[in-house]
Amino acid sequence: MYALDYRLGLVIDLSVAGLALVNVAIIVTFTGSITAGDVGIIMDKFRYIVGCHFPHQTPCNTVAPKSQPTQEHVIPRSWPYCGKITQKNVVSDSHSTVEGTSASDHALTGITVKVSPGQKIAVCGQTGSGKSSLLLSLLRMIDLSEGTILIDGLDLSSISRDLIRSRIITIPQDLFSIPGDFIRRNLDVEEIAADKKIVAILKIVQLWSNLESGARDAGLLPTFYLDLPMKSLTLSEGQLQLFSLACALFIRLSRGKFVIFEESTTSTDTQTSGIVQQVIHEEFRGYTIKVVAQQIKTIVASDYIVVIDKEWIVESGSLNVLQHNEGMLKFLLDSTVL
Repeated sequence: MYALDYRLGLVIDLSVAGLALVNVAIIVTFTGSITAGDVGIIMDKFRYIVGCHFPHQTPCNTVAPKSQPTQEHVIPRSWPYCGKITQKNVVSDSHSTVEGTSASDHALTGITVKVSPGQKIAVCGQTGSGKSSLLLSLLRMIDLSEGTILIDGLDLSSISRDLIRSRIITIPQDLFSIPGDFIRRNLDVEEIAADKKIVAILKIVQLWSNLESGARDAGLLPTFYLDLPMKSLTLSEGQLQLFSLACALFIRLSRGKFVIFEESTTSTDTQTSGIVQQVIHEEFRGYTIKVVAQQIKTIVASDYIVVIDKEWIVESGSLNVLQHNEGMLKFLLDSTVL
């Protein structure tokens, strides 16, 4: 029996090593066309495979199934219908999404945040402070070792991950797209929207004029570009976020009143940043918005600010209050280290 376990462990180890090499080869080979989001998905799948047998080299078929909600709730179709968010005494391990692993280092420590419906909350802090983890916990992309998260009175631990992610509007910093698929399908996954609606949304985020002028210069119909592959578009970092925002506008009718927005880095030009701010202000009026803030103007336009440092909330409150304190927010604003 020992010899069989040893051989099985050796085969698994070699298989994982081979998969790791394949992952690295894919990332290096497609450096020019693969995004950070794509790399994250690849590595997440790899971590899951590793989690099947580490740290105890337990065979995959003996691993306990992923945790499921302990209670069954009938979730209203309109949930989250208000966007009231409560994160109470949240503690989360940085590797808690990998089954069978344990971690002593925390991604979040003792976090308590209460958000009223319709508020815009800016989460800011230095790189690695834990601000992204705070938002990931709301999607159950990292699990809690302590504490609770409620959205409109429902405990997220009692709701399946898939349902949570299907009800919350997310606007990621890095656009996840299918390069070989049509522009139309990357916007409208179900392919049920008419060209008129697609064009209207692209106009809202101010991307349509570029596509329309390119088609007309070539003597083609204005909607020609909608049926070209995504990889045929040459978009700047800022325009990619605008496209991501267009995707969010498409799905908002089928989702609740809560938006998670990871703002693009400071490399975004001022004009694009202004468009993003304007669209979110006008099109998501009345929605609860939690944003990882990278721009000073985003912080200024927020109702409430949460400042995180080393996985802890070190400051929270309105801008009028915090900007007069000699605290972390003032340091971030003065040094623009967001």
